[in-house]
Amino acid sequence: MPASSALKLLQPYGITVTRSSGSLWHGNAVGLRSKELNIETLEWQIHPLNLLIGKLSTDVKAKLTDGVVQGNISRSLTGQFEVNKLSATLPIQTLIGGSQIL
Repeated sequence: MPASSALKLLQPYGITVTRSSGSLWHGNAVGLRSKELNIETLEWQIHPLNLLIGKLSTDVKAKLTDGVVQGNISRSLTGQFEVNKLSATLPIQTLIGGSQIL
């Protein structure tokens, strides 16, 4: 599935994307915007082998106007979310609520 088709699923949530490339499995998007969200670029890579153990696992890297956030996000069949290897370079105002990241 092309990334552009997958990202269209975000439109009902008020999220628009300027352009994208790649696929659902490995791709990137430029200009993700909503009322609360402003991501300049987003890159992702889904790890398909983890699906065999009932886990959707994705490496993500988001470049914001004022910094970068990257890490691994996963969700199990039971609905449990995990965030691993989280790294962020952001101004303190963003971290304490000056602007909302996600």
